[in-house]
Amino acid sequence: MAQPPDTRQLVVALEEERRRLASAIACMSEGMLILARDYRSATLNPAACDMLGVQDLPELARKLRAHDIDPDIHPVFWLESHDERAKPVRCWLTRECGRDDCPAYGSGLFPCWLYDGTLCHGGEPAPFPAKLDHCCECSVYQANAGLGDPGRCCGRREIALSQPTKRTLVTLSSPIVDPDGRFLGVVKILHDVTAERALAQKRAEFASFVTHELRTPLGSLAGFLALVLGGHAGEVPAPQRRHLQTALGQAKRLERLVDTLLDMAAIEAGRFRLHLRRFDLTPLVVECVDLLRPQAEAKGVALHIALPALSLIVAADPDRIGQVLTNLVANAIKYTHAGGSVEVAARSAPDGFVVEVADTGIGIPPDDIPHLFDRFYRSSTGSAFAKGSGLGLAICKGIVEAHGGSLAVQSTPDKGSRFSFTIPRNPRPAQPNA
Repeated sequence: MAQPPDTRQLVVALEEERRRLASAIACMSEGMLILARDYRSATLNPAACDMLGVQDLPELARKLRAHDIDPDIHPVFWLESHDERAKPVRCWLTRECGRDDCPAYGSGLFPCWLYDGTLCHGGEPAPFPAKLDHCCECSVYQANAGLGDPGRCCGRREIALSQPTKRTLVTLSSPIVDPDGRFLGVVKILHDVTAERALAQKRAEFASFVTHELRTPLGSLAGFLALVLGGHAGEVPAPQRRHLQTALGQAKRLERLVDTLLDMAAIEAGRFRLHLRRFDLTPLVVECVDLLRPQAEAKGVALHIALPALSLIVAADPDRIGQVLTNLVANAIKYTHAGGSVEVAARSAPDGFVVEVADTGIGIPPDDIPHLFDRFYRSSTGSAFAKGSGLGLAICKGIVEAHGGSLAVQSTPDKGSRFSFTIPRNPRPAQPNA
């Protein structure tokens, strides 16, 4: 019968495992940051130090205080001691609850949702993973999550640093949780995508240049064809007129495609411009739906509008928001069988406005949803219903995100889809690159 290992053997085995793990982390080409439970200390591997131009965490803290490193790195580390602008909201101060028995009360760990036994909105106190869905509704959670960490400690974030060197980093985060659900810290992987982003921008600039050069001759071609069809170059016999009308239609189609490519190139190059003004969203929704109503009626699709009685005053670019609405409603009609329905709804939300386009159409396979907003991507299910460039949804996403909002989709095959986008109440659109 084998004897159980003694304490010394266990210690030796644990030490060997620790050394193997430390060697693996040190050899990683990706940066790794391991934040301790109190968010006040961290471990950096050599790749992360190289990306940030530091030797260790204390040097990083010193450089952040001296503004020698771009302060946009704060949300990645979430260490409040580095800068006052990252000072968090304290739940016990904000709520003035006086609950000194609460595990978070007076603590240095400001993310109160990470503590076991805290639940301010009722219910049974629960460990970290079990209560997050409830905590995310809390104003304290939302304010602190706004510092950049998604609160759940899971997710992807991209940041652009200007010093000590220009870099673009993508961070992937995941919590460390023990078998009992207690929060132990966070692991963050730093991936340097500077070269990829620079190449993508050059590609977008080249595409913008080429499409812009195509726009002028296409406009001239369409103009001359219109002149000939108008009889300004003499009488045009009927057989020739049919061919010329076909040519003019194709020239106009090419012009629309070039405009689409220019929009996509501007979004990718960071030069997409918005003309913001305050307006009532309700008439714009009605206008877009009425524009597409003949198309819906011709296909036998019922088109409905659900709007609140009060005005929805938004600060946005009405032409671009109209473009998003028109695209989403047109898609919903295309992918809905005769006898089905499409509903367009708009409503106010705590932090802005929500517009939804729901249909009873063919739906979208789950495997297609993650790629739905990619350039030139077309679902295999929808290709039999409508042809297109595959850029419409990518441009919609770019327009919405340029407003500071987000575009999402929920879908069930053979039951329908629901696209929704948000417009922030106080939009902070991305500044176009020079």
